[in-house]
Amino acid sequence: MKNGPGRMGCGASAPANDPVNPAKAGSGGADGGLDADGEYDIDVKAAIEDDSVTRTADKGKGRRRSDFDSQTRRLGEHYEVGKVLGKGSIGKTLEGISKKTGQKVAIKALPRSHPEFDYKTLMTEIAIMKRVDHAHCIKLHDVFEDEKLVYLVQDLATGGELFDRVVESGSFSEKDACFMIKQVIEACAYLHSIGICHRDLKPENVLMLSSDENSPDYKVVKIADFGLSSLSAVEYQATMATACGTPEYLAPELVAMVANDDESEVAYSSKVDIWAIGVILYVMISGFHPFYTGNQAQLYDSIMKGNYSFPNPAFAKVSRETKDFISWVLQVNPDKRPSADEVLKHPWVLRGEQTLKLDDLGTASTLGEYNTKRQSRKSLKRVSLSAKAAVRMQVALSKGKLASGDAAKS
Repeated sequence: MKNGPGRMGCGASAPANDPVNPAKAGSGGADGGLDADGEYDIDVKAAIEDDSVTRTADKGKGRRRSDFDSQTRRLGEHYEVGKVLGKGSIGKTLEGISKKTGQKVAIKALPRSHPEFDYKTLMTEIAIMKRVDHAHCIKLHDVFEDEKLVYLVQDLATGGELFDRVVESGSFSEKDACFMIKQVIEACAYLHSIGICHRDLKPENVLMLSSDENSPDYKVVKIADFGLSSLSAVEYQATMATACGTPEYLAPELVAMVANDDESEVAYSSKVDIWAIGVILYVMISGFHPFYTGNQAQLYDSIMKGNYSFPNPAFAKVSRETKDFISWVLQVNPDKRPSADEVLKHPWVLRGEQTLKLDDLGTASTLGEYNTKRQSRKSLKRVSLSAKAAVRMQVALSKGKLASGDAAKS
């Protein structure tokens, strides 16, 4: 339930189309502002209390507070707000308890005064989440607004990220990998069936529902963060044209869009999600990324060429069936890459839990190192001009269009 570093899950850019117009500087507290470390902060509980007082004073004035409920409901009337669970790039996530059912939830509190709060983009994310109802997707239960914050009430996932679970388990097998990734594929197939492409599938957005080993939810996986998702996905047709996502998990067709001087000439389909699933599975099994070199331009070049391998010793214990499955998913040509439904029908997915080995792959420590490194990497709402220039340079070099001396001068 968190946004990673630099991840604008609720939209980046300047505030826009916000009916309450809150963009103002502050110094933390209930109004929001910079804290002592120069980072934006807001006291959510204090803001909720302030809203209670304001609403009482404004009672009967017919003041619109919410696009979701004309009865102007208050978060505090429906949920007890507890401890802070985490802090994202824009807001905070707090634990909540429904006063009606006693159900525990996660409450994402997004301050309107944050310089990167974008009301219009947030409304798009909410519209997408309201359509999502699947066992392996984080569900949006409710939305509340006041003058200072917008609150998203969602499923509470307490088990941490998928990769953290793998590291903590100490032992991880091909059979375990199949069980976990199958849930991600099922969620993806569902999203695609209702016209949604996630567009930012990555380890941070694959969560474990429970941390309790005795709970039936302990091994349940949930897909989170629909901030970059699109409702323009149509039956795997190339209907989307916005370059977005996380560099390490971008599909070749998205990289091609970045490398193309005229991005209007390039489009892509929901098969970008399938590629991301293949990369996640590769990393989960080996403990390292199939394409990452430490240089973003070289990363993009390797992705476009499908330049990866299954080196030993990392893959010494991995079966040929698993390697073949990964290769089938990580096809550079999206026309040859399978759909989510086709992936679910593959023998590796259908029978893997019965036929794959339980032997420990020994990747927990390596994956732990990968986890540490990726914490500092950022995802993109739109690919920056500098990144575009870098990848275009690398593509030009790979095609022999530029001499190395020319590259050095640029």
